[in-house]
Amino acid sequence: MVNRKWSQGSRRAFLRAAGIGSASCIIGGSSLVSARDEAQKESERYRRGFKILRDVGGADFDAAINAVAEVSPDLARFVVEYGYGDVLARPNLDLVTREALTVASLIAQGNHPLPTRYHIDGFLNVGGKPEVLVELCFLAIGICGFPAAIDTTAVIRDVLQERGQQMQPVPLGKGDGTERHLRGLRHLAAHGENAPQRLRQLAETSPVFAKLLVEFLHGELLTRDGLDAKTKYLSAISMLATAGNSRQSLRDYVLSALRRGVARDEIIEAIIQLTVYAGFPAALVGFFTIAELFREIDAKAVLLSESDETPDSEPSEAHASRFKRGADTLSVISGGTGQAIVAGFENIAPEIGQMIVTHSYGDIFSRPGIDKKVRELTAIASMASVGTMTSETPLRVHVEAALNVGATPVEVIETLLNLIPYVGYPKVERALALAGNILQEKASN
Repeated sequence: MVNRKWSQGSRRAFLRAAGIGSASCIIGGSSLVSARDEAQKESERYRRGFKILRDVGGADFDAAINAVAEVSPDLARFVVEYGYGDVLARPNLDLVTREALTVASLIAQGNHPLPTRYHIDGFLNVGGKPEVLVELCFLAIGICGFPAAIDTTAVIRDVLQERGQQMQPVPLGKGDGTERHLRGLRHLAAHGENAPQRLRQLAETSPVFAKLLVEFLHGELLTRDGLDAKTKYLSAISMLATAGNSRQSLRDYVLSALRRGVARDEIIEAIIQLTVYAGFPAALVGFFTIAELFREIDAKAVLLSESDETPDSEPSEAHASRFKRGADTLSVISGGTGQAIVAGFENIAPEIGQMIVTHSYGDIFSRPGIDKKVRELTAIASMASVGTMTSETPLRVHVEAALNVGATPVEVIETLLNLIPYVGYPKVERALALAGNILQEKASN
């Protein structure tokens, strides 16, 4: 619970730092006229930001800022003036869209539960619909992975319960799943650069990956209609630029946004906003990427027209058989049931639970190329390498699952030790602490 009491001294210091007070308090003995001008300028930025902060933050909008001001009035001022007064107050994007993009960036980071909760609440405070937040989770499945989506879904549920706000669960998608391949190919034709050619190249290395890309990412996730094009593609751009190291994917989603009527200025605004929530390095790398793409489009080196080449489609496997295979695999690995996973999402988005079973377990973990023990050990390595708060619960789940399918404690520990040269000691130390708790519990039973 944040302590909202604010000492008189801290309040005076904060007001001085914000430029609201006597000019002499701000710049000492400098020229009175220039001091007053500067104070007025700073005051206007602060007041503009403070108004938006009030709109976003609701009843306790100033609690966090007050707490920051106790330690650093300057930092509190920077948050209000720059984050809200300079950036969120900019034109070209409305506040509802901006809050959606903030949530998208925080989902991609996976390390900030309190700010994520704050801005989920803020999105609702400025008029956003809870169903849009859930759709961001579906988008995150494809761009950030299931753990980020699952974690955010839980936060959305908690926020809605605290607000006493009801929502109808997002309904399951239409159809039995057999048209996923065709739907995915149609979407891919308008996505990115040289999509059919790149799909063929991917298929030469892994036909399985190429098929999953078409059927699941494009055929199930990106063709959902719960988000308007602007929110969907700007959110994807925010996630990708925040995560970094996805230059080609970022270009692809920017092209998709432009082809669907999103304006350049709106894309630029999404990147500018990342300076607040993901930092200047992420924003600058994102900006350099889109600036290069814009130049290539203007020079006709990259075309905005969609590809007129659509590879031959084939019927996709139905959801029902994927679900059964996934549920059988899940039962062997963890002793859980597919229906129990779906039920865990029933009051908000049962299709997320269904996708965990059909895609994670039915499409991936049931494959015969490597045995179940190796799959679980690679999942442990993956979650430990990510090393975010979002990855902690799935790390525990997969340690348990690895032991269930025959991995020894030594193999679990060696898997983590093998990561030291690649991710460093802090992440491995944290992963060993989490795994160690489970191993001790198993040993004592």
